[in-house]
Amino acid sequence: MKKLIILVLGFMFVLAARGQDKFTVPSPSALQKYNTAAWQWNGAYVIMIKYAKSLGQTVEEAATAAGSIAAATWNSNMTFDDLVNSMLYTYAVMAPSGKIEILEQSPDMVVFSVANLYKPLDNMLDEFKITRAELSKFYAIYGKQIADLIGAKYSVIDTGDISTVTISKN
Repeated sequence: MKKLIILVLGFMFVLAARGQDKFTVPSPSALQKYNTAAWQWNGAYVIMIKYAKSLGQTVEEAATAAGSIAAATWNSNMTFDDLVNSMLYTYAVMAPSGKIEILEQSPDMVVFSVANLYKPLDNMLDEFKITRAELSKFYAIYGKQIADLIGAKYSVIDTGDISTVTISKN
C-alpha cells in the first residue's frame, strides 16, 4: 500500500510539474526597464557603427547619416535653451549609472561632463572591435547634426571615463 501511495504521489508531482507553463511574462521594475532601454539605445548606435564599418564606411560617415536622419525629427524652431536642456536630458537617460555635472554655464554656453556614459557597453565595444573614442566621435558628430539646426556649436571631448560636452551659440 505504501508503494501505491508513493507511486500516486510521485505521479501527481510529475503531472503538476508538467502542468506548469514553461514561459511566463516578466514583470521588470521601472529601474530594470530603464536600464534595458538605455542599454538598447546605446547598443543600437554601436551596432550601427559596426554595420557601417562592415560596409567600408567610416564612423564619421555613419554618424553624419544617422545624425541627419535624427535631426529631421527635431523641432527646427527650438531655442538654444531647448537644445541644451534636450541634450542634458538625453545624456542623463543614456547614462543610467553615470553622473552628469554642469561645469560651466552662461546664457550663451554650457559645458557639462558625463561620467561612465554606460559602462556595460565596454564588453560590447570590445566584441564589436569599436573603441570608446569611435563611439564618442559618433555621438559628437550625431549631436552636431542636431545643433546645426539652430546654428549652435556642439563638441565632445572624451578622456576615457568622462566625456565633456560643450554647447554654445555661434
